[in-house]
Amino acid sequence: MRRGQYNEALKYYRLALELAPNWHIIHINLGIAYQQLGNWDQARYHFDRAVQTEQYSAQALVYRGEYFLKRKDYAAALRDFEKSIPLSREMFAIYKGMATASAGLGDSTASVAYTVRCWAIDRQQAEAQIVSISAPFWERPDRYQGGIGYFQEIDRLYPGRWWIRQNISDLAARLGQKALADQSFAEAQRLKEDGK
Repeated sequence: MRRGQYNEALKYYRLALELAPNWHIIHINLGIAYQQLGNWDQARYHFDRAVQTEQYSAQALVYRGEYFLKRKDYAAALRDFEKSIPLSREMFAIYKGMATASAGLGDSTASVAYTVRCWAIDRQQAEAQIVSISAPFWERPDRYQGGIGYFQEIDRLYPGRWWIRQNISDLAARLGQKALADQSFAEAQRLKEDGK
């Protein structure tokens, strides 16, 4: 699977499933392989089976949450990430998923709050994930204003980053907010020249 040979991987995972039909790890791997091959129904089936069969951790919930994010089913993703909290130690991935799902639901306040939790765990990794977290704000016009609010708040975590001002400018331009778009673009250019 690491080499991208998903059809070949499926053969071995199916054999493993015959030996251990209720082992959640096999179902997670089958879900990943099917997802990579574009077979979303089979991927969903195996992620659901992984959730049903896992007992002592939240790994299956997190993987299914990521599946839901890719399918843009943000409400289902958020539910899975929320359920995973009491059973997991890998909080960064969960908070990142919750921040992304909240963005997809148009809740910029919650998206910022979960991004701040990521920031508290690992500032550098959180900064690297902001593009992914904020992606849903760009999907529909009714989310653009929330995206502006999101980046304005993120600017407090990472002050002086040109790309934050650039994103504000781009979203404002999409909304026809010319003054904000122009001001943010000028700030982005100045910060770029300053090497920030």
